[in-house]
Amino acid sequence: HVHHVGETAVALSGGSSATLAPGGSVVEGCQVHDYAQYTRVYKPAISLNYLSCGNRLTGNHIHHAPHLAIVVYGNDQVIESNEIHDVLLEFTDMGVIYGNSGARPLERGIVIRGNYFHQLGLEAFSHGQNGVYPDNGSMGWLVEGNVFARIGGVRDPATFSAGVNINSGAHILTRSNVFLDCSMTLKLSRHAGSTT
Repeated sequence: HVHHVGETAVALSGGSSATLAPGGSVVEGCQVHDYAQYTRVYKPAISLNYLSCGNRLTGNHIHHAPHLAIVVYGNDQVIESNEIHDVLLEFTDMGVIYGNSGARPLERGIVIRGNYFHQLGLEAFSHGQNGVYPDNGSMGWLVEGNVFARIGGVRDPATFSAGVNINSGAHILTRSNVFLDCSMTLKLSRHAGSTT
């Protein structure tokens, strides 16, 4: 149970993107909340760090924070069976699970499966508060079997919040996800080369 910490709660750097040797680190069955108390932006509950490979986040409960829940970089990372809600409470244009690896196109193999995302982006000021957000050309993600519920209270397309927002990425597969009461289910930028 990790709570009321100043910045990132847990950071994993195991394995090697250069050789694809897996780190084998696991964060499992943890409750993480009220993190990023001091530095309130880009300090997630869990960070899968640059150049890491083959780590897993499973069965965690992440909630109540000003910005993102999980930032993911590296290769062959698995994020599954987590419950995440009431994050992104103070910032917009972000994802609960966020990656920005377009400048490193060999970072691939991200699996986001069987998670439950709910109660996101419901505040009056909200826009661009997404469940899963591979940003700026991130590639090689699989998003499957997740439940996205009550995401985005604002219904104006100019101020969308989406279950999945793919910004310019390619080779991203989304399948078998369930969307309940979301202002937008899936957003693909016009340059995205992904499959739904």
